[in-house]
Amino acid sequence: MGGVDEAKIGSSIMVRAYRDQLSIGWLVVRAGLAWLTVFADLSIAGQDLDPEAARSGLRTVVYGGMPQAVPGVAERPVFWAGAGLSEVRGGVGQRVEYSGSLLVRNPGRIRFSAKLAGRLELLVDGRSVLSGQSSGLLLAGDPVELSGGDHEVLVRYWRVEGVEPGQLAIFWSGDDFTLEPLPADVFSHYPQSGDADLSELSAGRTISDALRCSACHEGWGESDPLRAPDLGTALPHLSDEEIVRRLMSGAGNHSMPHFGMTREQSESATAWLRSVTGPAAGALPATVVKKGDREAGERLLLTLGCVACHQVSADEVERQWYGGPALIRGASSRSRGWLEQWLQSPEKLNVSHRMLN
Repeated sequence: MGGVDEAKIGSSIMVRAYRDQLSIGWLVVRAGLAWLTVFADLSIAGQDLDPEAARSGLRTVVYGGMPQAVPGVAERPVFWAGAGLSEVRGGVGQRVEYSGSLLVRNPGRIRFSAKLAGRLELLVDGRSVLSGQSSGLLLAGDPVELSGGDHEVLVRYWRVEGVEPGQLAIFWSGDDFTLEPLPADVFSHYPQSGDADLSELSAGRTISDALRCSACHEGWGESDPLRAPDLGTALPHLSDEEIVRRLMSGAGNHSMPHFGMTREQSESATAWLRSVTGPAAGALPATVVKKGDREAGERLLLTLGCVACHQVSADEVERQWYGGPALIRGASSRSRGWLEQWLQSPEKLNVSHRMLN
């Protein structure tokens, strides 16, 4: 095993981790947000609760950093605390365990790897197939022979002093497939007493985290409130009409509350914002498109993981708790300068962004 520079696999492969992330901090949920689960279309919340049937996802338990061990169910073992996600906000020494079954569809020699900031131990059928500590690099294990079918899996993750933010995403590769994140549909667990409530809590925590309730409502003081994009850097790249539209009807798949402003109110607010942030950026020279650029761009979109959270056409966008806006709609409302800045250094436009740089 050894550390491999994350650039060799493209850090954007982590984008799937954001869509599937389930928060572990649950005080806000216990305070009243669990009722939101009736609106969740997540598979964990809506599946049959037959006590004899396996359910999707892995059983989770968080130890340390909270008054008691916190149980739950997660679609898969992934998170990135630096994205403002609350999965592992506790201090050094906090441990998260994921347990259940792993479905192997392609038997043979399989190598497990992890994009890791912390310490990890991964066991399959009681055997350690990946273990170690990393500060953000790719940790790779030795290939192991696995038969087709379900295998018992146990994942242990620890926060480590001096390694911030906490991060975990597990990948696998084999003789007939390249390195890819472990998909949610290979994980399952059999229910135990009380699991129906755990499923509801897990879905409620996802909604609470995705809608950024903690930006206004505190939990256990685990983290600072999430911050919205800096208007001074964002608004110069939006037209007046786009700002008015967003204030009136929202910006699509986003977490900002809709305040029901009228056009007159929105135009007044836009005028004031312009007086503070300055006028819209001027048009940039037209992009020179060379032969093959469009095809190369399409390959990047489809291979770097962009479509895990974004769809190309606005009419294809489905509601996802961690989904991003439609790319066509987003590109049409942004200047070229803004798009270049966002792709290169998104933290300069929004320090609490959820897009991997």
